[in-house]
Amino acid sequence: MDALKAHFLKALEADPDFPDAHFELGIIYFESNELKDAVSHFQSAIEGHSSEAKRLVKRGEELLKKSQFQHAKDQFLKSQQQKDSCASAWYHLSKVFNKRGKIDKAVESLENSIENNATTNAHRDLGILLLKVNKPDDARFHLEKAIGLDYGDSLTHFYLGIALERDKDTAEAEQHYLAALDINPMFTDCLINLAKLQHSLGKSEEANATLSKARNLDQKRVDKELKKLPI
Repeated sequence: MDALKAHFLKALEADPDFPDAHFELGIIYFESNELKDAVSHFQSAIEGHSSEAKRLVKRGEELLKKSQFQHAKDQFLKSQQQKDSCASAWYHLSKVFNKRGKIDKAVESLENSIENNATTNAHRDLGILLLKVNKPDDARFHLEKAIGLDYGDSLTHFYLGIALERDKDTAEAEQHYLAALDINPMFTDCLINLAKLQHSLGKSEEANATLSKARNLDQKRVDKELKKLPI
């Protein structure tokens, strides 16, 4: 790790604005829990990629005016690549802010990430954060967007189930818990939530079957989670 850090720091000596080096250093500092430095490097990466994206768009527009359509297209494609990199930096910056307990800034970072490139992970993580701040409707919107991009993500189905439960849409919540378990049958948290939901809906037999599966995975944890629930 030290050698890798030295490599990218040396790259910045040659080009202080090199966004890829800033991004990699942001990752390194985040993993070593040096969060202030991580923020600084991710912000520098964002600034560099954003500036380059704008430059490429401007160049593409100039080429369009000259009817150089293929060259213009190439510039626009390169610009989107810079926006994709910018989105990735925003996404990782949100993780730093989340770790520091700055949820509002984490939410803002994910919104900026989505603006540059709407990915499954960004929509999903934004939905999870919005659940934390008790905004289930907004969370549901982003979690549904995430599922539209990748239906096979069990974590998204799980958190969408939570959002739907908070909206009192229990039938849909149950379906998303079941979908998550179709993808990942070993998802203990999802089994626990599903058992609780099934019990609340009066589906005692199904709740007991779900609970049995959960106990087979983690007996102590399940007993602790459900000790006050008469299942």
